[in-house]
Amino acid sequence: MLASLLLTLPLSNAYVERVFSYQNNIKTKLRNRMSLKTLNDLLIISLNGPSLNLFDFEKAYDYWASNPYYFQT
Repeated sequence: MLASLLLTLPLSNAYVERVFSYQNNIKTKLRNRMSLKTLNDLLIISLNGPSLNLFDFEKAYDYWASNPYYFQT
């Protein structure tokens, strides 16, 4: 078990530091009441999502605008 734990440890701090950097960019003094689930979801998108240069905003808007769930009152 100890050997498998050692194999999962990162060789450098770069990834961990990148996660903290993204977290500090997302959770600011103005957004300090964000839930852990929201913060986790935004971190996952920031780390694993597409680059803004590759993201199709028009397609995302069309999907959002065509979904009646977003317009319920």
